[in-house]
Amino acid sequence: RPRSSSPMSMRLPILLALSLLLDRTAAVSLLRDQKDRDVRTAVESNHTLWAGVAPATRPFALYAVMTSNTLAYQEKLATQLDTWAAQPRREGRFFAVTGVMSPEKKQEAAAGSGAASLLWTEASDIFVSPQHCQDTYQGVTCKEEELMEVGYDRSPEWLIILGEDHYVDVPHMEAVLHREQTEEPKVLGLLGCGAGTHCQFCQQVSDNGGLCGGGGYMFNRAALKQVFESEGGKDAVRKEYQEKAGTYGDMTTSCVAMRRHIPLTNLEGNVLVGWSPLTENGYRTKLNLPEDERPMVWHYSTPAVMRWLHVALKREEEQHPPFMSEEALAKAAFPDGCCCYHSAKEHEDCREKAIFGSFLEDSLSAAQRHQLEKAHFIRSRNAEMNRGCAAATSFGHSEEAEEARGKESEREMEKKREKEEKRTMRRTNARREASQNPPAHGHKESQDWEQ
Repeated sequence: RPRSSSPMSMRLPILLALSLLLDRTAAVSLLRDQKDRDVRTAVESNHTLWAGVAPATRPFALYAVMTSNTLAYQEKLATQLDTWAAQPRREGRFFAVTGVMSPEKKQEAAAGSGAASLLWTEASDIFVSPQHCQDTYQGVTCKEEELMEVGYDRSPEWLIILGEDHYVDVPHMEAVLHREQTEEPKVLGLLGCGAGTHCQFCQQVSDNGGLCGGGGYMFNRAALKQVFESEGGKDAVRKEYQEKAGTYGDMTTSCVAMRRHIPLTNLEGNVLVGWSPLTENGYRTKLNLPEDERPMVWHYSTPAVMRWLHVALKREEEQHPPFMSEEALAKAAFPDGCCCYHSAKEHEDCREKAIFGSFLEDSLSAAQRHQLEKAHFIRSRNAEMNRGCAAATSFGHSEEAEEARGKESEREMEKKREKEEKRTMRRTNARREASQNPPAHGHKESQDWEQ
C-alpha cells in the first residue's frame, strides 16, 4: 500500500471521488496520468515507491514485460497474470511497460471486455506508460530503457526482461538464478543474435552476437549498477536508447552492456526456448526432460498454450485446482497438433511433423535437438534483422517512413502468402497423387518413391 505521506495517497481519494462524477474513460485516464507522474517523480528522486507499492525488502527477482496497448497483446498479458505471473504480481515483483495510448486505442480499451479491458480496470497497478515513449515500433527502445531504469531503481537481485508472449516457469527460473548469483556484473540470456548482420548496432554485437530477446534475459544488480552508475549516468543511457529509436530493443541493450564491459553469459542447456517447438509432441518432449534441464522460458506462447503449460507443469495446483483438465487444455492449445506458427509454410511443416514425425529430430538427443533449433532460430532472426535494417535504410525512421515500411511489408507478406499457398497446394496434390498411385514394388522407381 502507498505510504501515507506519498503524493499519490493524498491525491487518490480526490481522484476517486471525481470518478463518480466524470465519464468512466476520462476518470480512469486521469487516475493513470496522475499515477504515472507520481511514479516518475518517485523514481527520479530514488524513492522506493513503485506503482503505489512500497516494498519492505529488496526483491530477489523482478519480472519486467515490454508490451503494447493493442488489445491482442493485452490478452496475452492478462493470461500471464492468470498463470505464471500471478504470484510475482501479488508480491509486487511484476510490472509492464507500454507506450502512450492514442485516442483511438483509449476508446478501444475502454470499450473492451474481459482481458481486453485489463489496462483500465483490475490490473492498472502493474503498468507504467511513460509519456515520452510512443506505442509503436519507434518506441521499442524507449520502452526498453524504461524497463531497465525502473529495474535499477527497484534494486532487485535480478531483473528479468520479457515480452507478453513468454511463459516462465518461475520456481525453475529462480532456482537457476540462485545458482548464478554473484557480486560481479552478470547478464544471462540466449546469445548469438546480431552476429554478422549488416545492421549498424555496435561493433561488439556485429563481431560476437548479442542477446536474443526471444529467450528473455536477466541482469543482476551489479550489472544494473554498472549500466546506470557509469560515466554520464542515466542521461547517457537514455541518449543511447534514443539514438537507436526504430531499431531492436535487445540489440540496443546488448550494446549498452558491452560498452560498459559487462559480460553476457549464454545459459547452456534447454532452459531458454526463444522459438516455438510448434508441435504438441515438441512441447511434450521438452516437458519430459528432468526438472533441472527442461525450459524455464517459452517464447511465442499463445494464451491457450500458457494455460496448458501452467497445468502441465503442475504450477496451477500450487495455487488452486485447475479449471480444465490437461487433456482439454492441450486440445485448445494444439487444435491440429500445432500452435504458434507465423506463416502458412510453418503451419504446413508443423502438420507434416505432427502427422509423420521427423526422422532427423527423433534420432537426436535432447541437447542436440536444442542446438539444432537454436541455430535455426538465430539464423532466421539475423536474416529478419538484415531485412529490417535494409528497409530502415531505404525509408528512414520518421512516422511517415514507418507507415511506408509497414505498407511495403504488407505487400511483401501478401506475395509471400500467395507463393506459400501455391507451394503448399503443389505439395499436397503431389502427396495425394503419390499415395493413390504408388509405383509397383520391385522396381527402382518404387525404391525412389519410398525413399
